[in-house]
Amino acid sequence: MWTMSSYDYVVAAVKNVKETLKDSPKWKMPKNAPTPMTSAYEPKMDGSSELGQEDHTYFQELIGILRWATEIGRVNILLEVSLLSQYQAAPREGHMEQALRNHLSK
Repeated sequence: MWTMSSYDYVVAAVKNVKETLKDSPKWKMPKNAPTPMTSAYEPKMDGSSELGQEDHTYFQELIGILRWATEIGRVNILLEVSLLSQYQAAPREGHMEQALRNHLSK
């Protein structure tokens, strides 16, 4: 049987996201994210540009990774992931930035 602890999953997920984004000219993970979402951020009020098809798909992948992380124990990001999950049909740049922030929150 193959198993992975929640800690190992989160470490692997962060590593995977960093590898994917290392050559991205547009998206970067924040250096330090003490909270899963910027304090004053309201996803429903985000007026940034909608994501293109490739970024849209990657946003959906990030949400999937984050939802799985909440299932295996990272309940501290459950509210933020649920809020961002609502925007999978038409995510915006601000939503992507917040999803990336979730991957580094403590």
